[in-house]
Amino acid sequence: MNSRGFGLTETLVAITILAAVLAGLAFALVGGLRTLKGTDTRTQAALLLEITARLVGDGDPRVLPTQGTVRYGAAQLGEVFPELKRPPAVALEVADLGLAPWSKPWGLEMHTYRLRACWEKQRCLEAFTFAPPPNSKGAP
Repeated sequence: MNSRGFGLTETLVAITILAAVLAGLAFALVGGLRTLKGTDTRTQAALLLEITARLVGDGDPRVLPTQGTVRYGAAQLGEVFPELKRPPAVALEVADLGLAPWSKPWGLEMHTYRLRACWEKQRCLEAFTFAPPPNSKGAP
């Protein structure tokens, strides 16, 4: 620095350092926003699985497959779950895996159900629950 102020070299070095710092902050901000969006979708998928597990346990025909697997695309969730004001962009799958092996010795007719909620590039959450099969004497 001379008596008239900063020289060209000093100014260029300062601008380069400032640009590098701002680029790093922008990169961190974009990464944080991506993580936040992914976390939000995962949370919505987990809540959808919880709601579905309760409905399966209650024997709700909206979600119980009569046999095999029932799949709902993200666009269908609003019709299946009208109580959701803003359905998540998640695909839902409910599969009846058949009679639970532990239930027969107890004289129960309980089926195992696999619940799966998927979004984006096949990122999925999976849960299992037990309930009477649809239209059985143990189902409501």
